[in-house]
Amino acid sequence: MATQTMTTPRLIVGSAEWAATRSQPEPHDFSGYRPLDEEYVPRTFNIDKTNDAYYQGLQQTMMDFGWRLNEDEDGKLCFTHPTYNGMEYPVYTQNLNNGKTVSLPLIDRAEDPKGLGCTVICDYGTGHYRIETNEWKSYWDDRKGRRRARYLTYLGNREKKRQEYIEMAKTDPSIKVWTANTPRCDPETWQHNNLPRSQYEELV
Repeated sequence: MATQTMTTPRLIVGSAEWAATRSQPEPHDFSGYRPLDEEYVPRTFNIDKTNDAYYQGLQQTMMDFGWRLNEDEDGKLCFTHPTYNGMEYPVYTQNLNNGKTVSLPLIDRAEDPKGLGCTVICDYGTGHYRIETNEWKSYWDDRKGRRRARYLTYLGNREKKRQEYIEMAKTDPSIKVWTANTPRCDPETWQHNNLPRSQYEELV
């Protein structure tokens, strides 16, 4: 006797018919919650992606160094500095987003032994450039110098610990301090170290 099976039409997931067969959660009531204080509400911040602050700080540094902006009768601008008597240097002008301008003295680093001016650093691969100060910087202030300082501190701490063990070894024979001349194995078996496989099998 043949049996008949009843099949229900398959519903497309996401359709209105499919959604009608799903249990709908009760909407949550937030009326009983205390309003959040305004200071704790997250806000988006307007991040300044320009270099205006950088150039303004650079201009302030040049002013602190004693640079003076001069203008002749033809309206040509140049920078002078008391350290470099009688020398005139070109002006770099940077336009800011607020409509103002920043003026900086340009001087080649080879001609600026005191590190008072600015220079143009070009990336010929990308065509980008930036203005940097010629101010002398300590080796210990950059990333490589800071890493070196941490490494030297580590070596100092290790040597200090070694000296402590040397002093302890004078009274405690169980403490061994390795030196450059300390053999790494028994000298009597030194000749049997790192033998070829054939000779090792003979000894075994």
